[in-house]
Amino acid sequence: LFWVFLCDFRLFPSGRASPLLRLFAERVYRGAFTVLEGDKFSESLSNSLADDFVRKADAYRAKLDRLFNSSAAFRGTEVIAFQRREDRELTVHFNVHFSPYGPVDAGELYLAMADELLRGRLGVFQGLKVDPESLSLQERRATASLPESWTPRRRYPGYLAGLSTSRPAVGRQAELRCEPLTLDHCRASLPYNSTAYPNAVGHATARDVYRDLVAYRQLADSECHPLAAELVCRLLQPQCDDAERRVVLPCREFCQEFWSSCQQQMPLAIAGHIDCGRLPEYSAAGSCHTKAGDCRPSVERRCC
Repeated sequence: LFWVFLCDFRLFPSGRASPLLRLFAERVYRGAFTVLEGDKFSESLSNSLADDFVRKADAYRAKLDRLFNSSAAFRGTEVIAFQRREDRELTVHFNVHFSPYGPVDAGELYLAMADELLRGRLGVFQGLKVDPESLSLQERRATASLPESWTPRRRYPGYLAGLSTSRPAVGRQAELRCEPLTLDHCRASLPYNSTAYPNAVGHATARDVYRDLVAYRQLADSECHPLAAELVCRLLQPQCDDAERRVVLPCREFCQEFWSSCQQQMPLAIAGHIDCGRLPEYSAAGSCHTKAGDCRPSVERRCC
């Protein structure tokens, strides 16, 4: 009866189930791979409404459909984003949808893709050279504890590849140089205009940020916390105070509250880089960024 209630009554006005309910109604796997040769990234692919994006997304969706449609539980694929890797290499981000009753797991899907990359039996990737180490596949869950971080890499080599993992050495001192914010969605929402590197999650350059941006955008858009998008922007592009020659980071308490709400939505590849314990505790006005609405004296302009 509960299942019927979910499927028949808890709908949006459009008649479509909410994204959360869709996760109960089907099994969804998020994946990515990078094309080294045979296709390139272009700036028009950054806009999901552009004709180039739609055409290329349809082409890769057709390829992925061919790969998975032999399963009776298969429902379809969708290409959700294209991302640039170095030298205009093209990373394709996609979702695969299956019936909740099918005996399918991420490992089987990973191995099916890896086998096609190596053997090319179906010709799905004909004319393309794909980096096998870039292949990743992970099941999305509405409510579940985080997978054990060692499991995917141990069982399926390459499972977590594709995102940078380097962090600056502890104690490393670099000359502070403020530079303009580069992320459009952060520039539109943050009350400052400049940042500096390394940032709060270990990126040494803006290029490093763009390499991991899809995973962080998924977290920001998950709405797991009312201020998720703001906190993610402050981690990726913290405020650079040129007058005082320092970087103003989010406060530890703000980060910990965010982590408590969002840890189950955290993409595995970035979970280890958001370390709230490395952020400063609030000590005085301007010591760190408190959350909006926190009326302790601070540099925030948005206090209710």
